[in-house]
Amino acid sequence: MSEDLQRKYRRRLQSLVARLHPMLTSQQREIVEDLVNHGEGPEAMLMLAWILVEGDKRVPASTIAEIRELADDLIDPNEFPPNLDQCAIERS
Repeated sequence: MSEDLQRKYRRRLQSLVARLHPMLTSQQREIVEDLVNHGEGPEAMLMLAWILVEGDKRVPASTIAEIRELADDLIDPNEFPPNLDQCAIERS
């Protein structure tokens, strides 16, 4: 991945984490941000998925899709929580 693509990828990760900031505890935020800052974006997204499920948090379906996309095919889909899609806010 080129340096420019890496910067864009990292900005997308940071943007997603920032949007979810209000629903994360300071400890959860720190864990996810540390992974992002250490170049472990896919692992950060996996951690975020588990945080959402274990905390029974609701987010737009597009956020869940973005989490999966940002995992960048480097995380086995079977490692994501099987009920992650249940965290999606249903559209009316």
